[in-house]
Amino acid sequence: MPAYIAIVAVMGPTLDGFGVELLTAHMFVFFFGVASVIAPPVAIEAYAAASISKGLPIGTAVEATRIGAMIFLVPFAFVYPPALLLGTKAAAAAPVEHQLFSLLALAASPRAHWSASTSSGCRSGKGA
Repeated sequence: MPAYIAIVAVMGPTLDGFGVELLTAHMFVFFFGVASVIAPPVAIEAYAAASISKGLPIGTAVEATRIGAMIFLVPFAFVYPPALLLGTKAAAAAPVEHQLFSLLALAASPRAHWSASTSSGCRSGKGA
């Protein structure tokens, strides 16, 4: 995983300087390494998906990034309250509920999947 090695070489000392624990820092870097396969400019999976769908690689990469936008927030979810990654169930119960709701709302927002039958004015809060 060359992306992991490159990211940890650059971000490792920075995260250590911020006081992030070693395991948490590596998980943070790992998530961004995984996310690099869908986001431009790397977008390796977008090239594969574009060849299957006969589409443009950059368009596929942009759409994959819009759909998978929440993967970029997950690392911050366990860096700020590290109890989610290393703590007990009691210590992590409250933040988990809030973060699951936030990630679910973010996942549904790019295309408004749950309100597809409503008009665009209703989704934007401007009424019918």
